[in-house]
Amino acid sequence: MASEMQVERIERGVSELEDVTLVNRLVQQSDGRTLYDALPITLAFARNELGKMGDLELHSRQRLQHFNEQMELQAGEINRFQGEFQKFGIDTPNEKRAAILCRRAESEVFSGNVEGAELLFRQARDLSPNSAYVLAKSASYSLARNRLGEALECIGEACRKANNLTGALCYGIKARILGIQRDRMGQIQALVQALEYEPENTILRHQYGVALSKVGQEGEATQQFTRIIEAEEGRIPPRPSLIMALTTRIINLRRIGRNEEAQSDLARAKELIRQYPFLASAAERLPDLEADVPM
Repeated sequence: MASEMQVERIERGVSELEDVTLVNRLVQQSDGRTLYDALPITLAFARNELGKMGDLELHSRQRLQHFNEQMELQAGEINRFQGEFQKFGIDTPNEKRAAILCRRAESEVFSGNVEGAELLFRQARDLSPNSAYVLAKSASYSLARNRLGEALECIGEACRKANNLTGALCYGIKARILGIQRDRMGQIQALVQALEYEPENTILRHQYGVALSKVGQEGEATQQFTRIIEAEEGRIPPRPSLIMALTTRIINLRRIGRNEEAQSDLARAKELIRQYPFLASAAERLPDLEADVPM
């Protein structure tokens, strides 16, 4: 990774050196890390050959130093991501480093440094290639770059490696990708699978309801919005997700001719906003719904 070469290429080269007994592989029992050693004569020969390769050594050492600085887990940084580690069951040092690289990459995307983000995501995958979290985050990045084929390949691998802690993340991202591809039934199936992992996830359930509505299943969609409303209405103060669920339920109730219920929801949403003005940020569509009352 520090050499900016693919891991497979490096491992193939090391394997060839092992075959001719020029290097030895050692696996540490304490943490499972793999180390390599070589005889002094082998190292002397390599050093002599390296001198014929121009600035390769200088550039390689510079990249290694930069990589080591990136990989150094400072106590403050670990604490900052502790919630993320616990939520997704990230517990090995390599996966923690890879997860931090993903978050750094997302920051680079936000600041417009796409090349930097690309490198960081690649390093994260090389560092922890079997991490469902890393694969899912990489798929989300590929989606943002409109590379749908790459995103689907990555999220497919992530879903195959998903567990109880990462399943909702993986299938939720898969649903987004399939939605962009306009594979409505595939998107619905992915959301069903995501909700199997996190049935109380309001965002996923709302997405599921919207997806059902888009394929003409307004009655089923209404049931999903009702589940959200029932779960959210006991919260004091209420969250914006309650207004969003009421809004989408109004739309679907009207589509199936249940106008009185829709009007009741509209009045309820307006009263909630009157009581809690901060909810207005989630009510952008309410004025249009109020102006377009069915006769």
